[in-house]
Amino acid sequence: MRLHRLLRLGLPVLGLGLMTGLVFGWPWSRDMVEQPAVRPFEVWMPLPPEGTVPQATAWRPGPTAITPEAVEAGRQLFRTYCVVCHGPMAKGTGPVAKKLKSRPYDITGPFVAQKKDTSLYETLRGGGVVMPPYREALSPTETWAVLSYVRSLQRKGPPP
Repeated sequence: MRLHRLLRLGLPVLGLGLMTGLVFGWPWSRDMVEQPAVRPFEVWMPLPPEGTVPQATAWRPGPTAITPEAVEAGRQLFRTYCVVCHGPMAKGTGPVAKKLKSRPYDITGPFVAQKKDTSLYETLRGGGVVMPPYREALSPTETWAVLSYVRSLQRKGPPP
């Protein structure tokens, strides 16, 4: 009776275990390791398609002059998008800043002031470690307007 019960319960369990081992363990367990692949420098990279614009020339620099219109437009956009983290005085003390692990930069301080416009532009468009990207929210013209406002803050001090 015991042998019959053991065979009745044990054989299906043993069969299921063996099938699972075959399905998940052999020979498919090595597929990702032993797949055909191109190793680095094994094949030359193909040339880009005809008419491709190199990245260095596709990027357009912004305006060099900070106009009052651009500063005003940038101030409005700063109030919409940036104040929550950087604060109304642009010191990195906005209401959301307390919740972040890394405090936002003081925009009026020397660290941001020494950065090139292109670096700040790319940070605004692509985001930073904690800062979200604003590529979808701001057009390139609006991004330059925000940068004009930031540069005006650095020249004259905190915003009104």
